[in-house]
Amino acid sequence: MGAELGKLEFELKGGDLEGTQVLTFVNNINVTESKAANYARYDILARSSTIYAYLGAKSRTIKLQFDVLLDHIKKFVGASDAAGRGNMGDQDSFGGGGDDGGEGGQADSELSHWVKVIQACAANEGDKPEDGPPTVRFTYTSLYDKVLCIVKDYKIDIKGDDKAGFLGNAEGDAGGLTPRQVTISLSLEEVK
Repeated sequence: MGAELGKLEFELKGGDLEGTQVLTFVNNINVTESKAANYARYDILARSSTIYAYLGAKSRTIKLQFDVLLDHIKKFVGASDAAGRGNMGDQDSFGGGGDDGGEGGQADSELSHWVKVIQACAANEGDKPEDGPPTVRFTYTSLYDKVLCIVKDYKIDIKGDDKAGFLGNAEGDAGGLTPRQVTISLSLEEVK
């Protein structure tokens, strides 16, 4: 397997997905970073300008947008590997194509699993709120090395008019259809 572009390591607390879940990027992602200084502003009577007092900086914000493609999951996760899901970035299970001739196995269930992980990453699902929110370690190329963050919000986008289409029986019920492409947007805030 070639060098990985990056990954998200979700540390989920409570619920069915408790523990570490690793999502490896298999295609390019969009990354936008921002940071702002925190100032107190003083407007003094009869003065023609404002005086500022520096109060430190706000946390760095990192916005990610990436696609999870059903066809990539089929290629990289085989039928025998899908049963042990949880770490899509595991070198033993990711990149082997499985033992079913490279066709892949439970790709639709893998996609469903990762959508559930994204949905769980913004709130503590456990019965102990003192554990705090779930955390994410973001690694991408040489610029971001295990940056510890919380997820402020997420967006899952499935376009009905997308050229990627759906997997499943079109004549069956809609519950049996799986989108071939899901676009995920995450707003991360660094914690130190």
